[in-house]
Amino acid sequence: MPRAPSTLTTWALLQWDALAARGLEPEPLFRSAGLDPAELRDPEARYPIIKMQRLWTAASIAVGEETYGLEVAQRMRPTTFHALGYAWLASPTLQEALERATRYFAVVSDGLSLELKRPRAGESVLVFKTTAAGIGRFAIASTDAGLAAIVMLCRMSNGPEWHPKAVRTVRPKPKAAATFARFFGAPIEYDAREAALIFSTDDLSRPLPSANRELAIANDAVLKRLIARLRMGDIEGQVRGAIVERLASGAVLQGEIATGLALSERTLQRKLAEAGTNFQRVLDGVRRELGEAYVREGSRSITEIAYLLGFSDPANFTRAFRRWLGVAPKGLAAKDKRMAARDRSR
Repeated sequence: MPRAPSTLTTWALLQWDALAARGLEPEPLFRSAGLDPAELRDPEARYPIIKMQRLWTAASIAVGEETYGLEVAQRMRPTTFHALGYAWLASPTLQEALERATRYFAVVSDGLSLELKRPRAGESVLVFKTTAAGIGRFAIASTDAGLAAIVMLCRMSNGPEWHPKAVRTVRPKPKAAATFARFFGAPIEYDAREAALIFSTDDLSRPLPSANRELAIANDAVLKRLIARLRMGDIEGQVRGAIVERLASGAVLQGEIATGLALSERTLQRKLAEAGTNFQRVLDGVRRELGEAYVREGSRSITEIAYLLGFSDPANFTRAFRRWLGVAPKGLAAKDKRMAARDRSR
């Protein structure tokens, strides 16, 4: 049976603290939602999203204020998002921080994904998308908190006065609209089709004072391991995790992966076929995902990337990369630099 979508308990810990600060007893609310408070202090424990939504709803009713989601988000700290919080703060620019968030947000919640778009010159949009089937629309306070949490991360990187260019939210306009306006410091579109934050590309390309590329990459490695562990509930995820562990050792063979998963090679083939894929497709997907990330990070040579992805020589990696993305690795890196230079010149 597939694993239910979940979120880190550190996100729920913010609610516990917010409720306690208001003089409310958090434990009964947690238990009524089916959540064990004992797991709150484990930074890698997770709660099912469907139960978290029950908590958001129950807590919002208990507090009785429309601003509850904002209140919870303002209690966040880098560790709330595990290694993603540290990788964010160590990113050289807000653009790279947002790209890391879109790539690794499943560590925080695999029922929500982030997508970064550039619909027009001078503007980028971070869109929040529900990916968890069967949970319905997220509780309003949860949506408020999600938007506010990203803004809080931006302020940790850029300073407390930073604000987005604009905000879109699916919630109806609250009576406390003035409080929302003060927090976000930007125009807010209510009853929108999607939840999103709009950024100026000038903000995205500006160097961050907390930048530390080595620390960012080190936390990327932690995030990759956590993502692989999350995917262990399905056969494709298990294969992806096993491939990631073996890539740098050289050629990754289907038989070796099957043995590592305590399966026969034929059984592995059958299970992957039932999941609508095959070994080569999964291997290519892992290499493409990691290869593109390494090239965009810009801290490794093509030779080093080829080695990390298990290619016998850089030429083979370059050919594969061109097949995946329609451009050579150096071409993609040059394109990213041109776009960054163009945005800075506007």
